[in-house]
Parts: sequence; structure tokens; C-alpha cells
Amino acid sequence: TVMASLGIAFSSILDGIQSAARQRAVVALHSGLTQWLRFIIAFALIQFFGSSSTAAMYGYFFAVVCVLISQALFFRRFKRRNLGPDQQPVVLTEVQSWEKLLNSYAWPVALYGGFDWINMSAGRWSLQLFVDTKAVGFHSALSQIGSGPMVLASNLVTQLFGPILFSRAGDGVDYTRRYKAHKLNINILLLFILFSGLAVIVAYLFHEVVFMIFVSSEYRVVSGLLPLVVISGALSACGNIALFFILSSSETKSLIRPKALIMCVGVFCSFFGAYWHGLVGIIWAGVITSF
Repeated sequence: TVMASLGIAFSSILDGIQSAARQRAVVALHSGLTQWLRFIIAFALIQFFGSSSTAAMYGYFFAVVCVLISQALFFRRFKRRNLGPDQQPVVLTEVQSWEKLLNSYAWPVALYGGFDWINMSAGRWSLQLFVDTKAVGFHSALSQIGSGPMVLASNLVTQLFGPILFSRAGDGVDYTRRYKAHKLNINILLLFILFSGLAVIVAYLFHEVVFMIFVSSEYRVVSGLLPLVVISGALSACGNIALFFILSSSETKSLIRPKALIMCVGVFCSFFGAYWHGLVGIIWAGVITSF
């Protein structure tokens, strides 16, 4: 688990570098590849070694390693093409100026990322505390099938269009450039809302079929909760896209208070929901805190 987490961290760094280099298709490719390889390799190992969490985690780890190798090859190719002997000399004062700007922009994002982690983990913690491990498994299955694809779709959208939005917004100071970026983001958000609505309808009509295909029979008793989980994932994904209204400016500090408030509300709703209504309470807590 630790090695897989480290691999994901390095993968995120390479994604950031390649995104900054405007290799949006490469970033989107690796984002989708990571999700699919986890499932494919884990499934293959489970078929070969038998059903166990160890086989699944090894599948997760090998998927991360494969993506890292691919990212490294793409980065090496980019470096050869663009960072040759004709590169302009580095000016130290310019580097320090950019470091100051980037640190000022990035530290609030890193801080509220911790808030999001606590909020997302609270559901599993509270189910383990107030219900049982079986409920945690049901929650994990619902999340993987329901909210996972929505988050993956939003990640692909943001990785493809994020650099374009940042390019249009510039340094976030010019009103005209910000307006153009916001207008594009509104169109992207509206299209994703339409896609989310279709996903909810599919989950409502075919939740039993989806569970029959993707999970074992003991999990099918909770298939009726899938539409709610898709709604929660869709709201969260739309929120990630809407964040670009602020991320495309330089005022990322303004996100700290609302994110901290959402974390507090989310943790309270998760523990309250798990204590009184178990898994159903956790699902509704996720929907409430995703608004």
C-alpha cells in the first residue's frame, strides 16, 4: 500500500509536469490507463492466485508501476525534443520570482486537499466504528462503481481543458481574460451536468444489471443505493470542474474557509448518519456534503 501510494505521488508529479508542457492528451491517457489497469491487473491476479485482498493490492501496485514507466518514457521523449543544447540559460532571479508566485498559489490547494481527504475518509471510519467491516465493503463497492467513474470522467475533463482555461485566464488579474476562461468553464460544466444526469438515469434503471456484471452476488443487496452514490459522485465531480472559476485566478486562499466548513459538516454528517442509519446514512451524508 505504501509503495503504491508513493507511486501515485510520483505519477501525479509527472502528470503536473506534462500538463504544464501542454501534453494534455498524454495526461488524459495516463489518467484513464491508471483506472483501467487497476481493475484489469487485479482481476488477472485474482484469477491466477485466488480471491484475496493481497492479490488486489498487487494489481493496484503493478498498475501504478506500468503507468509510471509509460510516463517516464513520454517525459524522456519530451525532454530530448525540447530541452536540448539550444535551451535559453536559466536566470536565478526569474526562478525565485516564479517560485514565490507558485508557492503562494499552491499552499492553499495543498491544505484544502487534506480537508478533502478527511471528508472522504470519514464515511469508512464511521461505518467501521458504528456498523461493521461488511458495511465498509458495501460502501467501497458502491463508491467504486457509482462515484468512481464520475470522478474519473471529471479528471479527464479537467486534465484536458484545465491548461486551456489557465492559458485563457493568464495570471488571473486581467478581467477580460478571466471572463473568457469563465465562459469556457461554464460551457464545460453544463455539458458535464448533462452527462451526469444521463449517468443517474442509467444507474436508476439498470442498477441491478450493473451489479450483476461488476460485483459478486453478496453485494447486490445494496444495488438500489447506486443512483444516490452516482448523484453524490456527480455533484462532487461538478464541484471539481467549478473550482476552476477560482483556480484560474490567483485567490486560492479564498477556498480554505469553505473547504474547512465542508470538512466539518461532512465529518459530522458521516458519523451521525452511520450511527443512526448505517450505510444509508453514509450515502445521504455524501450527497449532502457534495452540494
